[in-house]
Amino acid sequence: MKIELTRKELYDLVWEKPLSSLIAKYTISYLELKTLLKKHDIPSPPNGYWSKLKAGHQMSIIPLPPNSKGEEMVVYDPKLINKRTEKAKPTSVAPVKLESTSNFEKEVLHAQKFFKQEAKGRPSNQLIRIGYEALMIYVSPSVIDRSLFFMDKLIKEVKKNGGKIKVIPHSTFIEMGGEDFYVVLREKQTRIENTDPKYSFDRYDNVASGILIFKIGEQSWSAKQWSDTAYTVLEDKIDEIIKYLKLQHKR
Repeated sequence: MKIELTRKELYDLVWEKPLSSLIAKYTISYLELKTLLKKHDIPSPPNGYWSKLKAGHQMSIIPLPPNSKGEEMVVYDPKLINKRTEKAKPTSVAPVKLESTSNFEKEVLHAQKFFKQEAKGRPSNQLIRIGYEALMIYVSPSVIDRSLFFMDKLIKEVKKNGGKIKVIPHSTFIEMGGEDFYVVLREKQTRIENTDPKYSFDRYDNVASGILIFKIGEQSWSAKQWSDTAYTVLEDKIDEIIKYLKLQHKR
């Protein structure tokens, strides 16, 4: 759903209800919403604000800073996905349509088939795991296309550099120099306060953030990972991932 509000109107909405209500209403990811607020210099409640307010604490509201541009309009169009700030202009994150992916590697085509099955009727911000049958990818329907595009590009580079991809139930490995590296692509989850929890354990929801993370290694203490940031995207880090794999098998 398109957002087309004045800066003051969006500010009022942000301080009226938790951000989760806006995320659900406009089908926008947490990262996209926070980026939009930052771009227009609109403050949002700090962590714990709503729970403390509900508990009866007196909470102060951060005033809306003055804007030299006057009554500025805030516009968000879901079609313009993966858009960063003006400083960062990545070109590698274009929307990828599943109908135009016939040149995908076989492992990615296999993952695409399972995603099509599992995504039916799922909320856009609910994560789907297909690693039990295909590549270890754990993302929401909203970024399936982008995830497949990333994995296809990565696998092509792995094969170009003499490596292989191995997919077994619940595990995916990249073989480089005779050594197997456990890998997983996932979408970061963001903890959002539930506006109307039925039970105490239902107080928070974990929703998809739109941020992709690629990890090499099973153990957290020895794993290496790359992710989207405010000014970079995961697709632009494939060369760095390949270099890391080459260095590891040489040690």
